[in-house]
Amino acid sequence: MGTGTGNSLLDYERTAQRPEWEHLPEQLRAAITDRLGSPVTSAVSRTSGFSDGFASVLTTADCGSYFIKATSATSSAAQLYQAEAQFAAALPVAVPAPKFLWSAELAGHVVLCFVAVVGRIPQLPWSADELRAALRAQTAVAASLADPPARLADLVTTSFSQTARDRYANWAAIAAGQVPMPDVPSWASEQLGLLVGLEARLPGLTVGATSLIHYDIRADNLLVLNRYNWTLVTDWAWVMRGPSWVDTVALLIGASDRPDVDQLLAEHPTAAGIPAQGVEAMLAAYAGYLLVHGRAEPNPASPHLAAHRRQSGLAALGWLQRRLEH
Repeated sequence: MGTGTGNSLLDYERTAQRPEWEHLPEQLRAAITDRLGSPVTSAVSRTSGFSDGFASVLTTADCGSYFIKATSATSSAAQLYQAEAQFAAALPVAVPAPKFLWSAELAGHVVLCFVAVVGRIPQLPWSADELRAALRAQTAVAASLADPPARLADLVTTSFSQTARDRYANWAAIAAGQVPMPDVPSWASEQLGLLVGLEARLPGLTVGATSLIHYDIRADNLLVLNRYNWTLVTDWAWVMRGPSWVDTVALLIGASDRPDVDQLLAEHPTAAGIPAQGVEAMLAAYAGYLLVHGRAEPNPASPHLAAHRRQSGLAALGWLQRRLEH
């Protein structure tokens, strides 16, 4: 997972290299068309995100409009697509998310179908209006998943505290000489012990939560639909148990260069649940993970992922430094 960052050098509308409709296997196109019930008359590819799976808005002869995602059933992403289908089908209606229609395995591919919506990802750096709209969407997500319906809760097998324990010990690995120090500001190198201690606190600060979180909430997993900044949250593949403030902080990392970021966090309804040093622990943990994994060589399937992680990790680290100085 990752978080977006403001002042980005990346164009988040064009971070993915995906197959076009006409490049899909003929058998798959025929199977999707048969399932839609009408011939496809146009296809517009969506090029945001960090995978090479098919993602297009398909318009049919009967004026239907559908957002279709597909990946090979043998790909590394297939399990995520299957998880997203299960979670999307079980979301409460109050969650601001695209309407899920169906999923199926067609011609050796996992295929997901949603009602297409006319929208775009937020423009970065964040504008004040779009950021506040995104935070309102996160408020709705948090309220809807605070006491999740059994149909959804029964699908969830992962907790954020366990994920933090398994995934966010990267500063400790650096201190132990297991991985090299990434290129970071000098203060971070000098305060390595502090960063190790902060990330180690995160599992304990988030244990026991019964609410659910999106876990991958960032700018390119949001859709702004109109001039009133109605915002939908997309890509529900990572749902897990965790405190709702984790999603809020993750979203705000992408806007952490704003002078009002701490005020926006303090004003958010989920802020009441943040324990002492919770934000600092999360920023340290995320920064360590993103910066260590941002050192990887570009992946042809997702050529911009490493740069995205590095930019996001530096954003988290910068916000952490400002909080520690005040």
